[in-house]
Amino acid sequence: MMIENLLLRCATIVESFGKLPGAPTPHWCDRAATSLAPLAPSGLVSVAIVHHDGSHVIRQTANLGVWSPSPERTTLAMRRLCRSGTQIPDVGRVSAQPLSQFTPLRELATGDFLTGSVWSASHPVSEHGDTSLVVHLLQPASSGTSHATIVGGEQPEAALAHAAIRTLATFAGEALPARDGSIRWLTRRESEVLEQLTLGYSIREIAELLHLSHHTVQDHVKHLHSKLDASNRGELVARALGRRAK
Repeated sequence: MMIENLLLRCATIVESFGKLPGAPTPHWCDRAATSLAPLAPSGLVSVAIVHHDGSHVIRQTANLGVWSPSPERTTLAMRRLCRSGTQIPDVGRVSAQPLSQFTPLRELATGDFLTGSVWSASHPVSEHGDTSLVVHLLQPASSGTSHATIVGGEQPEAALAHAAIRTLATFAGEALPARDGSIRWLTRRESEVLEQLTLGYSIREIAELLHLSHHTVQDHVKHLHSKLDASNRGELVARALGRRAK
């Protein structure tokens, strides 16, 4: 039964990955965090794209998304996890530590989370190695998974988390960095225009749908070409769907 449950969650996660934007939209990390929700259904999932230095200390959080069934946990995590100056997890398998010792979120160590744990993992998403995907999973004590079993590497739950996070990093690497390794996040309007382009609408039709002028939509398309390193509409649509143009 446990294996069947793991396989079902794995299938759900993979299906969600297939629906992630293929371009750096403002809510990319929010949707990525939601896609990992089966890994911590009663806890919390955070997904961040961070820039860091050679010592793996976060210089800047480019984008952060948090999923939790608790709005209070979500709000606190959004405030705490975007801070710079903290160390990112080592690249490799999922590591774990008691929630009470995880400084950014230790305020959440109450009730079922009093003896809970935080699973952490990171993977590079740019060729330059200074941009990484960082994931934190908050697990209550009632999850039945101890800190010791994660560290020992014998926990199937941790193996699933590691595989999912590594796959998510691949999706992020395809969707986010531009040619120079930077991440140029789209604005809300740019995201809306890009979505309509993928549906096959013309500039004039998009202007009517979004109640914008023809020239404004053209300007958004020019910005999309620049941010997504695309020279024509076909390449824009390919990037939006998660495929790099040749």
